[in-house]
Amino acid sequence: MNDAPLLKVQNVSKHFQMKSSFVDKYLLRKQNTVKAVSNVSFEIKQGETLGLIGESGCGKSTLGRVILRLHEPTRGKVCFGDEEVTALKHNQLKKIKRKMQIIFQDPYASLNPRLPVEDIVSLPLKIHESMNRNEMDEKVVDMIQRVGLKKEHLKRYPHQFSGGQRQRIGIARALILQPEFVVCDEPVSALDVSIQAQIVQLMGKLKEELSLTFLFISHDISVVAYLSDRIAVMYLGEIVEIGEVKEILNNPIHPYTKILLDAIPQVEHVGVHKRIVLKGDIPSPLSPPSGCKFHTRCPTAKEKCCVEMPVLREFASSHWVACHM
Repeated sequence: MNDAPLLKVQNVSKHFQMKSSFVDKYLLRKQNTVKAVSNVSFEIKQGETLGLIGESGCGKSTLGRVILRLHEPTRGKVCFGDEEVTALKHNQLKKIKRKMQIIFQDPYASLNPRLPVEDIVSLPLKIHESMNRNEMDEKVVDMIQRVGLKKEHLKRYPHQFSGGQRQRIGIARALILQPEFVVCDEPVSALDVSIQAQIVQLMGKLKEELSLTFLFISHDISVVAYLSDRIAVMYLGEIVEIGEVKEILNNPIHPYTKILLDAIPQVEHVGVHKRIVLKGDIPSPLSPPSGCKFHTRCPTAKEKCCVEMPVLREFASSHWVACHM
């Protein structure tokens, strides 16, 4: 693994303006703003996998899309190598997008049902490469076999495959350009548990073969821990803890991280271990709590947590935590 960061995310925020109703406009009410991502910073080294975990609705997928400029950031910047992605114009962005790809969560919705597999997988080559048909066919056949499918599958349509096979097609499409960096947006959450293991193992294998760098987004910390080198924990649009996998698993500091780890089923603790229960629902990003955003659900919250926002600071070597306690 190269120690030089391939990707730098610096103070990135993404806010969405809610559409105002007629009554809101008539009464001149303030337009509501959803603060999906708030002041997030981290780096990913070349060849590394950073796992990003958190509950549904915490802003993980939005952050992944902002990094790839599928959403425009409200503030902050994203740098890929020496290029500032957030400052690039459309024609410049096309050149760098071939190096940055995404694997989507839903393997059916992300594939065009009207196109056969060979057209789906070859489309990025048609957009970004200039090669003859024979060269393109060779690349497509090689990639489809790398993901565990067969040459004869290329003539079929997405509806003729299982969920796991469709996700393999999505992976093939994302990797056909041989990108350097891939955002994996919950790529196994829509699959059966037995198929999840196959896809995760496949992604680990392809990462080594193709020298890939991953941002692996998931709400399942056990899946993230298997594939990742480091873990970042996200809550309501903010990173609350980030560190090496072993450090996070063995020495979690933030109460939210402890609760996520405690939720992993453990056979040896059945009937003995008393779990920490996460109470209440995640607050609305339309009106997040003051101070620490987790204080409304935190079992150890103090008065300071309600009024003062904690900053992400280094607790130990390469282990950063945003918590007053």
